[in-house]
Amino acid sequence: FFLPDPWCTTETPRPNELEIYQKVVSRNVQEYSSDQAACSPTDYIKFGVFMLTHGLTFDTIVRIVRQLAAEKISPRAHWWKRATLLDCLQLDVFRHYYKKHNPDFATFFANSTAHFQHTYWRHMAPEVFDNKPAAKDLAIFENAVLFGYQCMDRLLGEFMVMVDKDTTIILATALSQQPFLRAEAMGGQRFTVPMTWRRCWQEWR
Repeated sequence: FFLPDPWCTTETPRPNELEIYQKVVSRNVQEYSSDQAACSPTDYIKFGVFMLTHGLTFDTIVRIVRQLAAEKISPRAHWWKRATLLDCLQLDVFRHYYKKHNPDFATFFANSTAHFQHTYWRHMAPEVFDNKPAAKDLAIFENAVLFGYQCMDRLLGEFMVMVDKDTTIILATALSQQPFLRAEAMGGQRFTVPMTWRRCWQEWR
């Protein structure tokens, strides 16, 4: 069994039943700011059927509904948390196959916290940066990295419940990052993402 990282464009998942999951996830991750990211309604129906038959839990459904409801109320304050929903979906699918096949060795990859570190470290520790975030941004994103770690902690708890006493869990992490300061003299390192008008409207709201 093999499920490529959502950013991977050169490998295909195995077995073939994973293809619809990989297609929907990768398109939304790679091109989330583009209208071209939208999968067809048929793709989303197939994705939903796949999840319902491959481990989707009530807890994940509740998290998705709460996230979407929060975005409706205050989009800018909550949309960034959506990255953690992928980890929930990944875990559901992983657990489905893990229980079904009881493998001797399996790996699970989650990237949401690394994404928060790359994007919101300046908000977590503004005192170490020359270019300070705006107060309105600080109020929203100052706990984004902490939120990521809390979500990772919940994932670890799920794994501890999933496995038996004879299973060894190995945690391999690259989350020991340091603040990137080399670009501060140029205004700080920034992300540049081309946006559609629809996405710009969502950001502005």
